[in-house]
Amino acid sequence: MAISEEGYLLRCWDTGVCPYCGRAFTAKQRVGSGDKKQGGFCSVSCYGNYYKVDLLRRHQHVLEKIREFKWE
Repeated sequence: MAISEEGYLLRCWDTGVCPYCGRAFTAKQRVGSGDKKQGGFCSVSCYGNYYKVDLLRRHQHVLEKIREFKWE
């Protein structure tokens, strides 16, 4: 049976392994949102690369809202 993404991220959190690059790290080195379900990463770079598509989509949404804003 395949493991869900959330299950994979939780397993990586518990074992101290970066879900993006596979490098081991300590709890003090963990980077991420702070939400265990979203995983913990060994660096900001790995966090950004793992969530790149989601972060770009959010960024695009903010840009669209800024363009819609009427400056008075």
